[in-house]
Amino acid sequence: MRFFLILASMFFSRGPLLSAQTTFSLPDTATLNPVERELLRFEQTRSAAIARHDTATLRRMYAPEFRGVTATGFEVTVERLLGVFAQDDPTTVFAIDEIRVNQLSAVDAAIFSGRLTTRRRSGELVAQSRFLHVYERRGGRWIIVAAQGTLLPQRGG
Repeated sequence: MRFFLILASMFFSRGPLLSAQTTFSLPDTATLNPVERELLRFEQTRSAAIARHDTATLRRMYAPEFRGVTATGFEVTVERLLGVFAQDDPTTVFAIDEIRVNQLSAVDAAIFSGRLTTRRRSGELVAQSRFLHVYERRGGRWIIVAAQGTLLPQRGG
């Protein structure tokens, strides 16, 4: 599958010059249906909202009953997740690749998965994880109802 890089947004940042960047490696979108393309845009918008610390937008993107599990195994609610998003580390950059978007047979449900790689600006690998976001369409708009992260073992040691 062909991939191309798009600088999508800033992640965990306070200022534009010192902020960490998130780069998305997207699949060829010609193979995606309109809903799957919409969810890709949703994820890019979410990353931009995280970078801006736009909690009002983020609250609208998550179901009130959202439950997630971080890559380190901690359970989070929307409130705890917003607290995580508020933490800044301008020394890191993020890349999201191996993206898969699937609308489920229940037309108002979908999953979005990918791999998140975190590196220091020097290029040093900090961590890699896989993630899964579960979506439901309510009132004509998509929201995240659940999420799971899994830390990947570091290679070579």
